[in-house]
This record gives sequence, C-alpha cells and structure tokens, in this order.
Amino acid sequence: MKSTFLLFVSLFISLESFSQNIGLSQVDSVYDELSLAKQDTSRVLLMLDLAEAYRGSNPDSNLYYGQRALDLSRKIDFAKGELRALLAISIYYRWAGNLSKGLEMGLKALDIAKENKWNTDQAFSMI
Repeated sequence: MKSTFLLFVSLFISLESFSQNIGLSQVDSVYDELSLAKQDTSRVLLMLDLAEAYRGSNPDSNLYYGQRALDLSRKIDFAKGELRALLAISIYYRWAGNLSKGLEMGLKALDIAKENKWNTDQAFSMI
C-alpha cells in the first residue's frame, strides 16, 4: 500500500512537470502556429499547449483552450487529444475547488485510456 501511494505521488509530480510544454514567454509563437495550422490534430495539440501554459496564471484561458481542444477532438474523433483535454480540464476544476467535476473529467479520461489500452495515460488519469 505504501509503495502504491509513493508510485502515485511520483506520477503526479511527473505529470505536473511534464505537462507544462511551453511557458508564457512562448504563447505568442503558439498563437501564430495555431493560426497557420491546417490539420485539426495539430490545432488540438496547440490548443492543449495554450491550456497548459495558462494553467497557473490565467485559469479562464486554461479552461477555454482545454474545452476548445476537447470539442475539436470529439468532432474529429481524436482520442488522444480528447484524453489530454479532459485531463487539462480536470486539473482546472480541481484547482478551482470543484473536486467532483475534476473527478468526473478525470474518470472520462481514464475510460478513454482503458479503451485504448494506454497504460501510462491510465495512471495519469487516476492522479
């Protein structure tokens, strides 16, 4: 039990540091890339980069880009994008104090990870 707890703590720390792909100083270049991106999957990933960049500094923008990425991922049937968007939104709600909504989003991400047998994503979805 103790080792399981330590595993989840280490995964949480890894997720928190891994998920911040870009910093606020790079946001303008991501906006430029987003305006030029032709493929929808690229647009989803760029919106997720923006959501993650804004996570600590501008929660409303974090949620906005996470939700846009989720909507587009569902429209184009991009499961990995949907999963990542759900996780971004889950983190937003947890930080905002809405733990039940955060858990709901995390469990939806977990379902996608299980369905696709993405073991690492299953672990991240449970954090």
